[in-house]
Amino acid sequence: PRRAGQKIGIDANRPINPRTGRIEAQVADPEVIASTGAGWVRLNFVLRPWASLDDDVPYAGRSWEESYAQIISGFRDRGLQIYGLVGVESMAQGPGDRLRKGPAHGDAKEAWVEQYVEQFLSIVELFHESVHVFESFNEPDDWHGRDLNWVHPGWFAIMLQRIYIAVRSDPALDNVKLVSGPLQGLDANRNAAAAYLEHTYQAGKRWFGWGQDGIPFPFDGVGYHLYVKSGFNPNKSQQERAIRRTLRQYLQTMHQVIRSQEGGNRPLYVSEMGWNSRVEPREIQRREEFQAHCLKVGLDTVCSDPLVELGVWFCTQDFGIPGREASYG
Repeated sequence: PRRAGQKIGIDANRPINPRTGRIEAQVADPEVIASTGAGWVRLNFVLRPWASLDDDVPYAGRSWEESYAQIISGFRDRGLQIYGLVGVESMAQGPGDRLRKGPAHGDAKEAWVEQYVEQFLSIVELFHESVHVFESFNEPDDWHGRDLNWVHPGWFAIMLQRIYIAVRSDPALDNVKLVSGPLQGLDANRNAAAAYLEHTYQAGKRWFGWGQDGIPFPFDGVGYHLYVKSGFNPNKSQQERAIRRTLRQYLQTMHQVIRSQEGGNRPLYVSEMGWNSRVEPREIQRREEFQAHCLKVGLDTVCSDPLVELGVWFCTQDFGIPGREASYG
């Protein structure tokens, strides 16, 4: 129980309905998440259906700020710590394909990036007294159906640098920890997060002097997602060995990248990991037993690593996506 309070969290899914503004059921009653025993909850600061943070049009009887203040208050009253995600869904629209190609230099300008940094800062300013850890752009290394990362590592370095400058320029925000946008450690991409992170460091060193002459690296921790060994395996001991071996290998590779680039360690925040229980209805109990076993083994392995600050299960509740059910809840 002590480790659960310190190192284990659960993702709250999308907390607000993007069409109606209604606070979703698994969040409206904070006891749903508190009763899991997790000490942390990952909260995605979704903007829609509001047009901006100060949009005064009431949805479900509340403004955007009032809605999140209510959610946060409920979690804090139950003793949960909050890990805030300020990603693409915090914006009125995403960047499209404009960040796929690398910038020419560190001073490159892109309107969407500037607006995103401004939005990130505004959300931190609003809630920093209750939320002390904020994570940036979710999975910038995802391909999103193309053959290039959604965000080039050079643009990611620029984004991290500008967020850091914006937040650290305000002494009132000194208590806030900044976690770099989480990267994908997947079986499918052979832990491509490690190479992407290395390229991000290289761009930051080249353009901003990260780690040189006292210049800080612009994040307090490195965000990371882990989805491994997801295929159903009825052999529990074999599955356990495969999970532990793969997770340890992937984590060690990320630690090595950080050490090689910084000359020391920096904590990882595993803000998503999970296994789904999607299967034929007649097999559902068997599959959910498989999921529960993977959950226990996965969180135990990740949280036993002293360089992992937090391990977050994805997610609280199953949700539908086009063409299939995403049964990670």
